[in-house]
Amino acid sequence: MINKEKPRLYAELLNKFPFPPTGQQKELFALMAEFLISKERYSALLIRGAAGTGKTTVLKAITQVLERNEVSFALLAPTGRAAKVISKKTKRYASTLHRYIYGAEKLADGSSLFFLRENDDPVTMVYLVDEASMLGESDSGADLLGDFIRFAFGPEPEHEKRKVILIGDPSQLPP
Repeated sequence: MINKEKPRLYAELLNKFPFPPTGQQKELFALMAEFLISKERYSALLIRGAAGTGKTTVLKAITQVLERNEVSFALLAPTGRAAKVISKKTKRYASTLHRYIYGAEKLADGSSLFFLRENDDPVTMVYLVDEASMLGESDSGADLLGDFIRFAFGPEPEHEKRKVILIGDPSQLPP
């Protein structure tokens, strides 16, 4: 996408939003249009809002616009329940972060070894992570957010072009 597309993307986002947007939602759509055309490396956008502020409706509009513009994206959530809810609300497939970024290998003793898989997504991929306030380091020392960022941006220089959108509720307590 090139810079002259910002007004078009903004209009598309507004058009896909099924309600009259608030001032903050219009501001978010303007930022989103700018974010999507940005050539910044390691781009991430955080969308925060309390329950009922329209985060899921905004997410649905974003997925519709990305799909219409043939931009590859992955809809992700930290839990199976959250993935199922967002999939139902957006009418698009959503995966858990664990399933998306980790692989497993069966060991001779029957146990499994989990590892961060190699990312073969397109370099223009957009990752949309709902319920991002649930991400963080767990009591066991596992760092799902850190692993996800390493997966998304990877070691290859062209992976710097990928974009991450984290959606969450600041009122929810992190793990």
